[in-house]
Amino acid sequence: NELRTLGWEDVSIILLGDWNAEPEDASVRSILERRGNGGLEMDNDVGIGDKGMKWDFHSAYPLDDENGDDENNHFYTTWKTRKDGTKRRVIDYIFYSSARSNDGNGRRGALVTGADEVGLSCTHTLSVPKDEEVEATRLPGLRYPSDHLLIAAKFEI
Repeated sequence: NELRTLGWEDVSIILLGDWNAEPEDASVRSILERRGNGGLEMDNDVGIGDKGMKWDFHSAYPLDDENGDDENNHFYTTWKTRKDGTKRRVIDYIFYSSARSNDGNGRRGALVTGADEVGLSCTHTLSVPKDEEVEATRLPGLRYPSDHLLIAAKFEI
């Protein structure tokens, strides 16, 4: 409700954390495939009913296996050895979305542009270690003491 009183056109969203789910899992897909008004009912009584706000979430980091310099250096957030073997996985995320509104010509979902431009764009991400930088025992280790790698993103409004 507080966001409604602020006006949706001024709101961008960043969701981040340890999902403990891989990119193809339902919890991650539900964020990336979210469309519409985020499940929130628009209310004409607060003056936003016809703005038609929309968010399309994106990952700050690439989530496919073809995003590294080579086969052995693709993006991952954990690399653990367990009973069933050693596996490198993505289970931590930074998702972001910029508010979208009616463009004034009745087309919903258009980005607000020009002097009225709002929203976020991801400009930088922190690199993950190359294979040779991680200890043979993988994560955690002395060099990287957590079982999750640090990820970070820089955004521009």
